Amino acid sequence: MEREVQPSTNLAFSMRDMGYSLETALADIVDNALAAGATQISIFAPPQCPLILGVVDNGAGMRIEDIIKAFTLAAKSPEETRGKSDLGRFGLGMKTASWSQCRKVTLVSSFEGDLTAASMDLDSIKEKNRWSLDILSDEEIRKLPFLHHLSNDGTLLIWEKIDRLELDTEEKTRRLLSELLDSTRNHLRLVFHRFLSYEPGYQTVTIKINELPLEPLDPFFKSNPATQAAPIEQIEIAGKGLVIIEAFTLPHHKKVSAKEWEQMGRAEGHLRNQGFYLYRERRLILWGTWFKLRRQQELLKLARVKIDIPNTMDEDWQINIMKSSARPPRVIQERLKNLIDHLGAPSKRVYKHRGTSLIGDKPYIVWQQLKAQGNISYRIESTHPVIKRFKDGLPEKNKEQLNHVLEFIAAALPVDTLYSDLGSTPELVNVHMMDEDNIRFALQEILPTLKEIYIDKEEILAVLREIEPYRSNFGKVESIISEEDEIDNDR
Repeated sequence: MEREVQPSTNLAFSMRDMGYSLETALADIVDNALAAGATQISIFAPPQCPLILGVVDNGAGMRIEDIIKAFTLAAKSPEETRGKSDLGRFGLGMKTASWSQCRKVTLVSSFEGDLTAASMDLDSIKEKNRWSLDILSDEEIRKLPFLHHLSNDGTLLIWEKIDRLELDTEEKTRRLLSELLDSTRNHLRLVFHRFLSYEPGYQTVTIKINELPLEPLDPFFKSNPATQAAPIEQIEIAGKGLVIIEAFTLPHHKKVSAKEWEQMGRAEGHLRNQGFYLYRERRLILWGTWFKLRRQQELLKLARVKIDIPNTMDEDWQINIMKSSARPPRVIQERLKNLIDHLGAPSKRVYKHRGTSLIGDKPYIVWQQLKAQGNISYRIESTHPVIKRFKDGLPEKNKEQLNHVLEFIAAALPVDTLYSDLGSTPELVNVHMMDEDNIRFALQEILPTLKEIYIDKEEILAVLREIEPYRSNFGKVESIISEEDEIDNDR
């Protein structure tokens, strides 16, 4: 014997705690607007009334039967074939995203100028202990907030009783809302950056928060000439479509402004933003991960890999309801694993190129890199011209003492601090600046050695331009060398 079982009214309250934040909830609402063909989406969150929020779009309007369907849980099967513009899958996005933030949701739509609306109030559901949807009258619709922003065709979503933002005072609530809106702006700028930008074959979308348009935030900074792009690679999944992969290496922090570097790293920093960036129908799903195929590394922090998949691969990639997690199918995991070393190589080269000029086996390099038994350490080269000349002038008994001092300094190198600083704020890490007297002394000791190796003055300057402490003080170096050349010519 079979009996029909209705979902418990407790389900709505259970779904409130799925882990949405304000920014991810609003991203789901934007998904719905884009799926309806919207090109203009406006979010209104008036600071003077922080417990109400509206989202207006100019997408295809809905009739009352469509609104009822929109409030129905899982109205679409996740296995159903969807159009390319459909960014949903489970038929839960609008409900779960809204309930995660508020207790009352109203959906108003204009279809060919005719307005229809319905509301669902969790407090009413709890009181009646049954699912209920209130169909609003024309008079009730006319009293709704944000209604004047709705065009001839489009939809207005209203959140009321936003209890997740409610604090003990209005001032604290307003401050919290302001902070969350700032975070939401940055989140939407990143997640929908390809919709906000021009892409051939697609219409550009405008998204506003409190009338302020969002500028796209491209995580690959393709507009910067110092960004390196690898050739595009395609992997075909039988019956499902193409996985398109494109790798980028961001510029070294010395090649961009401090503001650009901060934008590239976002709040989490460059280390956490390395890895794969997964897009489903141009919408960014997941970023800053290697899908556990490798761990994050300092030398890979400039490597970012764009992966495009169609919405026909949702199940294969195990994309969850919130679009916050995914896992590559086994059929391409090995392929991605094999690609990682190759894709990350340019990022390593950006740093290693700058490092090789500072550490090596040439006689004018101060620090030497030692590799032994799988470990890497550094020591000061006692044969460096500056050190050697000083050592040669010491009494014999003091020469051994100097060797001990150099070993002590090398052993006291603050590796952990350097690693932490370079990982979090590399743009702030710089060498100690020397005054002109000290630079002059250092040049007097090293120039004879360089002249033995290089005949041409430009070659000598090229070497000094690449090694410290001369590189960071190169203006003084050029001035001193030019000054000495003039003295030599006068003689």
